[in-house]
Amino acid sequence: MQAFSRALKKWIHDDPCPECGHNRAAHRPDGQGCTYQRFDPNEPGYPTHECPCKIEYGIYDPQPFRPPVFMSGEKAVNMTNEEAQAFLNEIIGTNSSKENTIEAETCLNNGVEYFEKGNLDHAISEFNKAIQLNPNYADAYFNRGLAYASKGDLDRAIREYDQAIQIYPNDTNAYYWRGLAYAKNGDLDHTIGDWDKAIQLNPNYGEAYNNRGIAYADIGDLDRAISDFDKAIQLDPNSAEAYSNRGLAYAKKDDLDHAISEYDKAIQLNPNSAEAYYNRGLAYDGNGDHDRAIGDYDKVIQINPKDAAKDADVYYHRGIAYANMGDQDRAINDYNKVIEINPKDADAYYNRGLAYEIKGDQDNAISDYDKVIKINRKDADTYHRRGNVYANKGDQRHAISDYDKAIRLNPYNGGTYYFRGLAYENMGETDKATQDFEKAMELCGKDTELCQAAQEELHKLA
Repeated sequence: MQAFSRALKKWIHDDPCPECGHNRAAHRPDGQGCTYQRFDPNEPGYPTHECPCKIEYGIYDPQPFRPPVFMSGEKAVNMTNEEAQAFLNEIIGTNSSKENTIEAETCLNNGVEYFEKGNLDHAISEFNKAIQLNPNYADAYFNRGLAYASKGDLDRAIREYDQAIQIYPNDTNAYYWRGLAYAKNGDLDHTIGDWDKAIQLNPNYGEAYNNRGIAYADIGDLDRAISDFDKAIQLDPNSAEAYSNRGLAYAKKDDLDHAISEYDKAIQLNPNSAEAYYNRGLAYDGNGDHDRAIGDYDKVIQINPKDAAKDADVYYHRGIAYANMGDQDRAINDYNKVIEINPKDADAYYNRGLAYEIKGDQDNAISDYDKVIKINRKDADTYHRRGNVYANKGDQRHAISDYDKAIRLNPYNGGTYYFRGLAYENMGETDKATQDFEKAMELCGKDTELCQAAQEELHKLA
C-alpha cells in the first residue's frame, strides 16, 4: 500500500515563480495570481504559467485493501482566491503559526517518505509531530490512519479517519478509506454508508462503486452489486477488476454462462489476472466443462507459482476436476499438494480417500477417512463412506459400527439406513435389515434410485 499526501507536490512556500515572482500563496490586490508549483527548484519542466491562481488538488494513488484495484486521482479544480484560501484553511488549519504550519508539512512529508519505504513506526512518529505542531492538520490524521491500517490496527485507523473527517467533512478519500477499514473489520453497514458518502461527494469515483459492489455482494444483495459494477465499468471500461467482480456476482446468481462472459472480458483486459482465471475455472466446473476448468487452474499456477504454492484452493479444485474426469491418479497428486500445504485440510483427505476408494485401494481410503474423523469427529458423511469401504472388504461389523455413528450424527440420511440394511442382510440379521430398508423408503424422498433399491431388497427379504 502506498501512502500519499493530498498536495499534488510537496509545497516549498518561499520558492518564487520564475515568471512573475509570486509564491503559491501570494495574490495581487487586483485578484491576479500564479499557478506556479515546485517540488524542487532544480526540477525541470515547469507547470504552465497562468493567472488568476489555480490550485491543483491531486493524490498519489494508494492501493486499497481489496480488491486489487488502484485508486484514480481526483481532477484538478479551479478556485477563486477566496475559495483557495478557505480550502487551505480547512486542510492545513488556521490555529497554527506560519512557522508551525511549514514545520508540520515537513513532518508530514517525512512521514510519507517513511511510509513509502515501509517504515510505519517512523512514519507514525512524524505524523504525530505534525499533529502536535498543528492539531487541525487533517492530512496528518488521514495518513496516520493509513499507517495504522497497514499495521493491522483498524480500530485506531478508523479513529484517525474520524478525526480527519471532523476537520474536513468533504474529504472523499477519508470516507473511502474508512469504508475499507470497516470492511476489513466485517462492518459492512458502516462500509456501505461511507462509500455512499464518497460517491455522493464524487459521483465519478469508480473504485468506490467497485468496492461498494463487493460489499453488496457480501451481504447477498446481488442486483445492487451488479448495478455498482455496471457503473464502475461505465466510468472505466478498462477495469478488469470490475468485470471480474461482476462475473462473480453473476456466478452467485447461478448464471454461469454470463459469469464466464464477464471473466473473458477481464482476462482480455488483463491476461495476467490469476483471480479471473480461477473464478472462470470454477464456473467451467459448475457447467461440467472440467477440461476447460483444468486449463484455467493450470494458468493460475503458471501466473503465480509462488502464490499457488501457498494457496491450496487451486490445487484442490483442479483435483476435483481431474476426479470428475475419471483421472484419479492426477486427482490424488493434487490432493497431495493440498495436504502438503495444509496438513489439516479435512476436505482434501476426504476427496483423496474417495479417489483411493474408486481405484479399489481400500486400505489407503480407510487411512484417509481415519484422518478426516480425527480432524472432525462429527462428520457423518465420512463415517458413512468408511462404513462402505469396510463392507466392501467384508468387515460387516466395522461397517455397521460406522453406519451407527453416521446415523447418530444425521438420522435423516436414507442412504445410510439402506447400506446398514445391506450389512445386516449379509450377516443374516433379516429383521434389522428389514427395519433399515423400510426406514430408507421413508426417507428416500425424491431419490427414486434409492427408493427402488430399498423396495427391491424388501421384496427379496419377503
